[in-house]
Amino acid sequence: MKKTKIIFFKNKIKKEVKIMRYISLVLVFAVVLFMVGCGGKERVAVPESPAPAWVNNPPTAVDAIYGVGAANVGANPVLARNKAADAARQELGRIIQIKVKSLLDNFMQEHQEFVNNQGTITSEEFSRSVSRSVSQATLAGSQIVEFYYDKDNKIYYALAVLRKNDIVNEIMRSMTEAQRQKKTAFVEMKADEALKLLDKELEKWDLSK
Repeated sequence: MKKTKIIFFKNKIKKEVKIMRYISLVLVFAVVLFMVGCGGKERVAVPESPAPAWVNNPPTAVDAIYGVGAANVGANPVLARNKAADAARQELGRIIQIKVKSLLDNFMQEHQEFVNNQGTITSEEFSRSVSRSVSQATLAGSQIVEFYYDKDNKIYYALAVLRKNDIVNEIMRSMTEAQRQKKTAFVEMKADEALKLLDKELEKWDLSK
């Protein structure tokens, strides 16, 4: 009888030991999961999406101009986003002014027969004035097509675009207005002919160059 009781208690102890071991393993596993989830040394890093290509290399197109702007994010992320958009538009305006001036300079250089070298305004002053006017007027029609937030460096990026048609229309409007006010570098009798030729060349204008 005593042997039977001893065997019974031994088996009971063995079962209790197994149960305790099982509970210990469960607790250890739970602690490990808790440490990982709460930022322990073995934190699992979630990779962020890479920055879009336009952040470092603004896109180019035959029929559009793009500009990229950036702003540091401080206490107000919304304000930083708006600043990035404004910076993108400013960059867009700078590029437009350069491209329009280059276009007009080349046109007058290649068509000297239209240029009035005895006028009150030089061809250089004329192209600078028109390009500045076009840049300022067209920015209202520009669009912010994409934003990107760099969390690591706390910087907002914005991508602005303006289509060729808007630029061409403003060039022709500014040129016509300059002619009306007699502030053009073209010979008065040949101004209409010059504008018609310029309009044809604008159709072939490649904004990616």
